[in-house]
Amino acid sequence: MLLVRRIEHYLAVTPGGYGNWGEGVQIVRLDGRVYLFVLGAAIFCSLLASLGPVLRAARRDLLSPLKNQATGSTAAAGGLTARRLLVIAQVALSVLLLVGGGLLVRSLEGAQRADPRLDPDRLLCGTVYLPRQVAEGEGGKAVYRRVLDAARALPGVTAASLAQVPPLTGYARATQAASREVPDRRFPIFYNLVSPDYFTMLGLPILHGRPLDRRDRKGALPAVVINQALARRLWGTDEVLGRHLLVSEPPRPGEAGPDFEVVGVAADVRTVSPTQPPSPYLYFSHEQRTHSRMTVLVRTSAPPRALAPELRRALQAVHPDLALIEVLTGREELERTVVLLHMYAEVAALFGLLGLAVAVAGLFGLLSYSVSLRRRELGIRMALGSRPADVLRLVVREGMALVAAGVLLGVAGALALTRLLGSLLFGVGATDPLTFVTVPLLLAAIALLAAWLPASRAASLDPSLALREV
Repeated sequence: MLLVRRIEHYLAVTPGGYGNWGEGVQIVRLDGRVYLFVLGAAIFCSLLASLGPVLRAARRDLLSPLKNQATGSTAAAGGLTARRLLVIAQVALSVLLLVGGGLLVRSLEGAQRADPRLDPDRLLCGTVYLPRQVAEGEGGKAVYRRVLDAARALPGVTAASLAQVPPLTGYARATQAASREVPDRRFPIFYNLVSPDYFTMLGLPILHGRPLDRRDRKGALPAVVINQALARRLWGTDEVLGRHLLVSEPPRPGEAGPDFEVVGVAADVRTVSPTQPPSPYLYFSHEQRTHSRMTVLVRTSAPPRALAPELRRALQAVHPDLALIEVLTGREELERTVVLLHMYAEVAALFGLLGLAVAVAGLFGLLSYSVSLRRRELGIRMALGSRPADVLRLVVREGMALVAAGVLLGVAGALALTRLLGSLLFGVGATDPLTFVTVPLLLAAIALLAAWLPASRAASLDPSLALREV
């Protein structure tokens, strides 16, 4: 159930899906079919694991061990081959899982260190909703102006603006765009609806022209700001002021478009996610194209979380039909963009640790069983002059040879398979040297401890007692 609750946590805060899950809603349900499947899988695996020993016992000559104990011991020792192969496979699989988990953890660290050039600190985001019949008329624009006035009037607020999509939330709205010169050559772009002061408040540089301001209101010349990537995609240069581009038809009657003049070119920044490179991006004026759901962006001089209750009260008092969906800090919004990386890294690390535990347990069990079968041999070695340290090294060397074989196979498999993780990685390569060196060394250190325990027991054997058992 702990894993189920963890999965629900990640689903509830996935970018683009927030606001859809209520508090305490059960997203993942464990019904009878799930428990029956788990029970059936456990029974099947138990039967499969016991099949080998049963078949081997059915084929053995039961008189041989009674005639000669050494022969029985030799036959039993011969059965260690399959166990050794199984331990090698367990180690290889553990390496594969740990390398995958290590790469995802490193990728998560890289995403959290990425500099999006948009400062999320001292930023508070309040998402509000107006019924469409209110938002799409002139009354809606007036309501949103009062929303901004209420936010700016709060103590500690240095700037406020509106945006349909807050920056660095992991998702964006999409449309199609083309230049007026080549109207038939359209391609997908991201866009946002913003109010005046948006660029100044976020520190988004305008390289050419001007930002959107109060001149870009309803009835004025349709104007947009585009980023460098879009300018180069449409015209191959940043010098595009005064040019016109075509976008989709206005979604509501009376709104601007589809022909817009470029009044400014903004710098390429990571506006969607710190892990996503800048894409062609377009900014509409909120006065010329509107939406019923908008986010108030507030820059504060104090820690933004402390201002959240006051922002809630101020927004809820603006209009009786205004619904406040949520209030989050810019840092919390940013954390949502890497929530899937968090989930992938956590799940991969969990399975890697489970694989490591199985491999270590298998190695410990194999060596313990091997020592119990070789008591006579080890007793003779010690009676003939072998020191306990020699026996210790013998058993440890045999165990670590299996680990080395498993590590080599696991690293080879990881080099081949981790390339499939390429789309999930950020700031780290699929063949990251640190991961591929650290994982084998960590596994070898833990395996050495697992091998040392039965080896120390073998080294403490009393030769006289071991020989009496012959």
